[in-house]
Amino acid sequence: MNNRWGCKSENGAERTSGLDKKTRKRIFTLLRVAVCVAALAYVLNGVSVHDHVTLKDGQSRRVLEINHDNQTITIGEPDDRQETLPLDLVATGEDGKPQITHGLLTAWRQSHKSFLLLTLAMFAPVTFLQSVRFLLVFRAQDIALSYWECVKLCFAGNFLNWATPIGSTAGDVFKAYHVARHTERKTEALTTILLDRIIGLGVLLLCVGIAIELGAEDPLLRNLGHVIMAGIAGAAIVAGLFCSDRVRERWLPRGLMSRLPFEEHIRRVDAATRRLLRHLPTLGGAVICSLVLQFFALSSFVLAAYALRMNFAESKVFDYYACIGSGVVVAAIPISPQGLGTSEAVYRKFMLGSHGTLSQLLYMAMAVRLIQLCWSLLGALVALTGSYKLKPAVKTDQIE
Repeated sequence: MNNRWGCKSENGAERTSGLDKKTRKRIFTLLRVAVCVAALAYVLNGVSVHDHVTLKDGQSRRVLEINHDNQTITIGEPDDRQETLPLDLVATGEDGKPQITHGLLTAWRQSHKSFLLLTLAMFAPVTFLQSVRFLLVFRAQDIALSYWECVKLCFAGNFLNWATPIGSTAGDVFKAYHVARHTERKTEALTTILLDRIIGLGVLLLCVGIAIELGAEDPLLRNLGHVIMAGIAGAAIVAGLFCSDRVRERWLPRGLMSRLPFEEHIRRVDAATRRLLRHLPTLGGAVICSLVLQFFALSSFVLAAYALRMNFAESKVFDYYACIGSGVVVAAIPISPQGLGTSEAVYRKFMLGSHGTLSQLLYMAMAVRLIQLCWSLLGALVALTGSYKLKPAVKTDQIE
């Protein structure tokens, strides 16, 4: 009889270490929730619904009205004692401007509502380009999918990314399951789903690195950009060596794979990966598709920041591409649902003060999620109607 820790009872012949699957799942869920709560606590520290001002004596008071003509400011509570003071009594920052922190209400009132709607239109091509990439990577494996089938799978997968608590991995699991049912080459199908994910994230990191190198001003961002570009160059070199028969014959121990568990599956994963990397026209097309779709997606998010009247002075546009792209990368890591709290922490680290107020950053993070959510809702129709199901493929021999 096993106990709840996955071990046999005292009179059992052997004991196994570790936790049972259900307990591990609960611990992982609690860890994700803890990360989310901690990140949100860090981000929300200091945010306010209303405007506040810092006076020269150190007091923080709620702002009721600012009269720039008479150079006065009214502070206090709406139903309590109010004071009208000269703006000279307001503390100033290093830039010489009064230390007035705008709250959520002001950030929303000042935003360009029409531009916020335009962000949805700018995001429109993203899923269709994602579907082209999906089609290309499977074409390299000789797994037949139509473009329309890829569109439906991508829309349904994107919807499940939002409809399930495990975040952005749910869509990949969904697509992997249905493509694997469609073909006898199940190992190749699962490998290709993973490669599609890697290409998407890799190109997103490349876009962040390019934006930083082109014009980001923050020294911390500049260092991050150098690391990203060096990492991508290193990954390209490793991929080239991985595909080289000469390198493999010289440096890989003979009979290595035959000594590994699941030898057949490992060989097929290896072959599928090399097949895609060596199919340069297809790989190049997938990378170009990713570059274009990431440009549309990030431009949509940057436009949302502009609609919120954030600071775009002094050619900060490259900072927005770099910072927002970094936040999207963090959100793709399944450490909290949709990167809740963690992506906001990235925005606060790189953009607070220099690019916008905390209230504007929170609205920007919300807009980034809402833009993706709105377009993923089309996938709900696909999921509900069951039209994502693929036609049975013609049986073919497995590719060795």
